Amino acid sequence: MTKANNVEILLIKSNDEYFAVTSKCAHLGLGLKGGKVNSEEKTITCPWHDSQFCLKTGETKQWVTMSGIKKYLLFLIPKKTPLNTTTFDVKIEDNHLWLKPI
Repeated sequence: MTKANNVEILLIKSNDEYFAVTSKCAHLGLGLKGGKVNSEEKTITCPWHDSQFCLKTGETKQWVTMSGIKKYLLFLIPKKTPLNTTTFDVKIEDNHLWLKPI
């Protein structure tokens, strides 16, 4: 994790590819750190309510799901329209990592 312009950014390496996304889920701002990364689909799944985002574009692939104890908690949380997350182009040059918002 790193910070740029007061925004926390989650850096992810998956199958020799680097990705960078804002560290907070677009639903309620809970942390994506610890979320499941799918290397084949290039997605990250929020560990709090299973929203899934494309690591390249930030596009919402799956919005809030209701499973297990999370189902109970979601009734206490306001529902929102699906939102995309912010992603960054990642460039590695001379052992430095450069990020550019997409």
